[in-house]
Amino acid sequence: MRWGALGACCDKEIDGDLFYPVSYTSPEGRDQVEEARKVCGRCPIAAACLQDALDREGQKDTKGRHGICGGLTPRERYLLSKTRRFTPAA
Repeated sequence: MRWGALGACCDKEIDGDLFYPVSYTSPEGRDQVEEARKVCGRCPIAAACLQDALDREGQKDTKGRHGICGGLTPRERYLLSKTRRFTPAA
C-alpha cells in the first residue's frame, strides 16, 4: 500500500472531485476549497502529501500539480515552492 492510500481524501464517503474545483476564485470554488481544506486538516498524512506536491513543483511533468494537496491550492504551493528554494537551510 502506498502512503497516499492512507489519506483522508481516500475515504469512500468523500467525493474526490472536491479536491479539484473548476474555479478557485468563484464563490462556489472558494467554498469547495474550504471544504477540501477541512478534510486535509484532519488528514494523518497531510504533511507528506504537501511535501510530495512541493517536490513535484519544479518538474516538467505537470501531472499531479492540480487540485488541493496538503491543504494548499496549486497557486499557494507554487508560491511556497518559490519561497523555499531561496531560503537557506538551517
